[in-house]
Amino acid sequence: MSTTIAFYTPYLDGTFFRQVRAGVSDITRQNGVRLVIIQAPLADILAQRVAWQHIDGWVTVVGTQGADAIIAMGKPLVTISYPVPGASMVQPDNIGGTRALVSHLIGLGHRRIGFIGQLNDSDMSERYISYSETLAQAGIAVDQRLVINTTDKMPPDGAQAGREFLAKQIDADAFVAGNDNLAYGLMSALRDHGLRIPEDIAVVGFDDDAKAQVASPPLTTVRQSYPELGRAAVQQLLRQIADPTLPATKVIAATQLIVRESCGIRQANNRDQPLFPYLGGGVDLRPYLFPGGATP
Repeated sequence: MSTTIAFYTPYLDGTFFRQVRAGVSDITRQNGVRLVIIQAPLADILAQRVAWQHIDGWVTVVGTQGADAIIAMGKPLVTISYPVPGASMVQPDNIGGTRALVSHLIGLGHRRIGFIGQLNDSDMSERYISYSETLAQAGIAVDQRLVINTTDKMPPDGAQAGREFLAKQIDADAFVAGNDNLAYGLMSALRDHGLRIPEDIAVVGFDDDAKAQVASPPLTTVRQSYPELGRAAVQQLLRQIADPTLPATKVIAATQLIVRESCGIRQANNRDQPLFPYLGGGVDLRPYLFPGGATP
């Protein structure tokens, strides 16, 4: 009897969801597994038990509402980047990828390194932990004034984080953004205030999405494979379907540091003065000292 799995996704469009779905489709086709793709609210599908008896296991991305019902019915469940008690989870190597990013910045001479990200997100919380640990291992204390928690993960949130940093009027060498979208917004806010990237401040991201290569400047980031997340989730699900005694586990998908221009090269004699000098009377010299760059 052929195996049938359900893949729940709240969206079918967008780079992340489209590529994860492609990975799921590829591996199910290779293994002769039937695939049901569900976009309707998961809780509604579970309440109606539509074709429930024909589904051998589930993969969910982002949405976890109703996941407890899947587990309670004895159906194996694998989530992508969202932890659910009793379910397996696939995540990119957030720890190793961020360690590589921060170590690279330190190697370039950066010391005052900040972090922006949505800290209640499972991936970004791991990236923040790795950022903190890597700094500590290098003997560098985290300056909490340079850690900015965002409400979401899109460019406007990165821009808001940039404005919050600028309002503090403190010095920084570099920022690690929790993903590329946040990095784009952050760079835009910094440029709007006359700061040059990477000459005045370096910015790095995480994801290596399609815009990273053509950003201004091209973004140093960590590449994760969205299709690989989908493939790894299905492979783990098939293992659990074949052997129901297997415990839930966490599967880590490999990442790769991609070095481009936005990280810069820190030279101590280039930054003897703070970023935000003032004249008497509180005149802010930033617009004069740091002419704005072109916005992509």
